[in-house]
Amino acid sequence: MWRAATDAAHGAPRRVRRSDGDGRLGIVGDTSTVGGDMNGGFWLVRSGAVVGDRVALDFEQIGSTAPATSVHYGVTASSRKTPWGDAAFSVGWKPISFSDSCWSLVVDGVTTGIVLGVGH
Repeated sequence: MWRAATDAAHGAPRRVRRSDGDGRLGIVGDTSTVGGDMNGGFWLVRSGAVVGDRVALDFEQIGSTAPATSVHYGVTASSRKTPWGDAAFSVGWKPISFSDSCWSLVVDGVTTGIVLGVGH
């Protein structure tokens, strides 16, 4: 499983290369959890995001261990100081918290290359 995608020296999220090549998204927090995690989550950061911005999240299951093949919902940026700015998107684990599942994160219809793991 992955650990937080951060630069240990600066606490900055690593740039995550998206399929469109601009690398504007990252994760602050763990990219893995355990099944049944109803309260945990992570912060999605996007270069240039401001409080009130909204993104569409699509989680596409990799494999076939969870009852859902995909999960879709939107989140709004809230005030959160990160190395990438003053706004971030709080993403909860609850909708994809199926033990032993793996998910590809799609943001606003673009595959990010970010893979999220749920253990048991």
